[in-house]
Amino acid sequence: MKILYTLLMTIGLVLSASTLALAEHCRPYDKVVFEEFFADHGESVVFEGAAEDGKSQLYVLMNPATGSYTLLVADDINICQVAAGEGGKTKTPRIPGEEA
Repeated sequence: MKILYTLLMTIGLVLSASTLALAEHCRPYDKVVFEEFFADHGESVVFEGAAEDGKSQLYVLMNPATGSYTLLVADDINICQVAAGEGGKTKTPRIPGEEA
């Protein structure tokens, strides 16, 4: 989860409505896209949260068995694939105030 948190924070800092419009793999937003990623790649949502712009939603999908992952960004109109890869791992998040 720490990797996911870091990735999402980094993307959140650079994400804006114009970034969403420029993403290459976009389609009209609907919830069916999540079922398609599960059917095609065995990936399901492991994290979702509002982007810094307050208008976009970030989704991280992952298949824990294969390590494949996809990062999606959605607004009210489109959902876009921003990144994808292999070898992803979930991590337990570090709690502020606890020793490393």
